[in-house]
Amino acid sequence: MPGSHSHEHHHEHNLREQIVKIAVTVVLLIAAVLIEKHTSLTTWQLLLVYLVPYLLIGFDTLKEAAEGLAHGEAFNEHFLMSVATIGALCIGFLPGAETQFPEAVFVMLFFQVGELFEGYAEGKATASPI
Repeated sequence: MPGSHSHEHHHEHNLREQIVKIAVTVVLLIAAVLIEKHTSLTTWQLLLVYLVPYLLIGFDTLKEAAEGLAHGEAFNEHFLMSVATIGALCIGFLPGAETQFPEAVFVMLFFQVGELFEGYAEGKATASPI
């Protein structure tokens, strides 16, 4: 089948890219937690520290959520994941509340790991001859 090889190669490249993004996010999240534990940054400063791994891993999800909203598809998984994690990022600014910044990054990270496995499974299904 012509074009099948290039599609397969593109799929593998995409998976490799996702794995690298996940790995870099894990390293940045660990660094953010260490920064939080060993410095006395304000809540706003900590938010900026955690936004780096959050936006790295969550950008595509946030973009899909915005595109879904623009097309009138409000309640897809990307939108719901965005609302949940943005909510977690905001909780720390409520009076007397503890920050949930690491949790927000973790939730988005685990969502992307799930997306990775889903993409891998779909790739295997389309690559196998029926």
